[in-house]
Amino acid sequence: MDKETLGISLTYEQSPIELVGQGGGATGVAALAIMAAVAVPQYQEYMIRAEVKRSLDALEPVKAAVAERRLATGKFPASNKAAGLDAPEALGNDDLGSIEVGTGGEITAQFDATAPHKANAKLEGGILVLSPVVEGKEVTWRCSAEGIEPKYVPEACREEPLEP
Repeated sequence: MDKETLGISLTYEQSPIELVGQGGGATGVAALAIMAAVAVPQYQEYMIRAEVKRSLDALEPVKAAVAERRLATGKFPASNKAAGLDAPEALGNDDLGSIEVGTGGEITAQFDATAPHKANAKLEGGILVLSPVVEGKEVTWRCSAEGIEPKYVPEACREEPLEP
């Protein structure tokens, strides 16, 4: 090594708890600080991703209603009412302020952090967009997100929205 390089080597022959205990108070505090600096942001990102996934799961009944209407009538509903659903604000959950069916059966769900909703502030105003695609006698869905960082959205939902 040269004079400007500092090297630190730790071995794990003992448990990390024993390593902290033997190093004294300052070493223990430093080790905990490093672990917290890595773990806390990762946990926060995990919780936001889980919130997005939970919200996508909450859209399943809406997707089913739109698909059933399409299969029954040959046309996609253009509104919640046409799909046999409640008003957009009535369909929301803890994280979503509204779920709306639009032209061509497209479903948009908007995150809301204003009480009584509890969406994470990083999701506030973000929108999940589910666009139906007819494949034979089956309706499948394309998913995209607007106003949400891609790292919070499932990979299958990182597509560009369909053009109208």
